[in-house]
Amino acid sequence: MTLAIALSGADSIVMATDSREIEWVTDAKGRTRMSKNDDVPKLWNLSDYIGVMSASNVPGYDDWVVGLFTNTNVDRNSQSFRKVIESFGDVLNDDFYRYVHREHPVIVSESILDFVLCGYDREGRPKIARIGWSPVNRLFVPQVISRHYYVTGVTDIAKYLINKFKEYLPSMNTLSLQRLATSVVTETSTTEESVGGKVQIAVIEEGRKLQFVPTDKIEKLKAEVSTIINTDRLLSVIIGDN
Repeated sequence: MTLAIALSGADSIVMATDSREIEWVTDAKGRTRMSKNDDVPKLWNLSDYIGVMSASNVPGYDDWVVGLFTNTNVDRNSQSFRKVIESFGDVLNDDFYRYVHREHPVIVSESILDFVLCGYDREGRPKIARIGWSPVNRLFVPQVISRHYYVTGVTDIAKYLINKFKEYLPSMNTLSLQRLATSVVTETSTTEESVGGKVQIAVIEEGRKLQFVPTDKIEKLKAEVSTIINTDRLLSVIIGDN
């Protein structure tokens, strides 16, 4: 599975996820084992100003469909946030069955797919949305998130930690959001085997292109929060520069 987090603060949106993908592989003798890949992209641009990340149990589909969406002659930068959501949803609904039946013969009703999209609307308001697979309707259904955060995938620890900070989110600056996101992904990876690998982070600010946070900066963020267990102490470190 995975963990994907979107946080909206005072002047930016921060997106964060892990890099682990798990597949169950059966050998010639019928024995099943877990196979881990800790270098899987889960965070992409849909345009220069809109990011997307995913939680999925259909290996390879998310990367494939994002490539399908972005490798067209359509100028996504000129489209509104809502239009990009709608267009991406259309591509998902058009091509999901084709991919699954060709590349990964799983039972469609057991598929778990949740895409998180972030950006700013034409009025300069931060937006978080999700497009999730509905096994009941067998459709990808878009939903705009009204709160300042959204988490998907393996979420128990993430929801617990973010709940401690949710009242501060609207006023948190970019660095504080990055610290919180790093802390949540790192802490989850210590107890959840399906979450791991490097942390991927991107930042979106109004009117500016999406920026991926370099690995060395993420490692510095991890060092700042990794040794802190007490919630009050973690709070002071995460929002200390606000």
